[in-house]
Amino acid sequence: MLENPFTSPAALEHSCYGKFDGKELQLLEAGTKASEKVIPVHDEFRAKMLHRNPPFTCIGATSAFNQNNYRFSMYRTMGTTKTTLALARNLFSFVAEQDAMNSNFTAFIAVFENPIPQDEHHFEKLVWTQLQMLHDEDRRYHNWDTNFSDDINNNNFSYSFAERCFFIIGLHPASSRIARRFSYPLLVFNASRQFDFLIETNQYDNFVRIVRERDLSLQGSINPNLPAKDDASYPKLTEAREYSGRAVEKDWQCPLIVHKKKP
Repeated sequence: MLENPFTSPAALEHSCYGKFDGKELQLLEAGTKASEKVIPVHDEFRAKMLHRNPPFTCIGATSAFNQNNYRFSMYRTMGTTKTTLALARNLFSFVAEQDAMNSNFTAFIAVFENPIPQDEHHFEKLVWTQLQMLHDEDRRYHNWDTNFSDDINNNNFSYSFAERCFFIIGLHPASSRIARRFSYPLLVFNASRQFDFLIETNQYDNFVRIVRERDLSLQGSINPNLPAKDDASYPKLTEAREYSGRAVEKDWQCPLIVHKKKP
């Protein structure tokens, strides 16, 4: 196991890192100021992921939950220094054990008690505030994942942490998409390489087809954020546009400012 560099007192106090053992969530690490709601919120989210009729739209997410190849955390307040330090610690723990899960579909879920977003624009701002703070902390120790671009306007961009890139999915109560609604704001960190695996093995088209069919069944319309085969950037859009779940404008610019690793 790689040594975790995120060891500040705040990181340890607010740390929350759980693993589902087949029966219940077991907290592998819980700081003295960790959220007390983590277990019931985990159970609620797991039920959403594994709901059968209709099934959750993303088959990658349901695969990770069916195989218990995910880790779950919950924090007090999104976009604060204390939360960021704990999130960095727990996400690093996930990166360190991710390969041992021996699966193409794994996920780290970070839930936040507060604030509850009032609308999609509010959540979008929270998402990028948190991701910027997380990146600023990460660059103290790590470079960007060399398999992906750190240029936010490049189609090969993906969000990097601990030199591992993630495709991020945000859920919150005010989402216009049913599949993206949850009682609390949360971020799902999916390894970007799992989508590359789908492309390399010619499974991406089928993956998109199933997701679209499920979304159509659930909501009556297809998620406009999911890239179609006739998109000029197929099979991969500038993915930052998709993180918060809001259908952003064509001229939308990713607010993330990428810094090089501190010497």
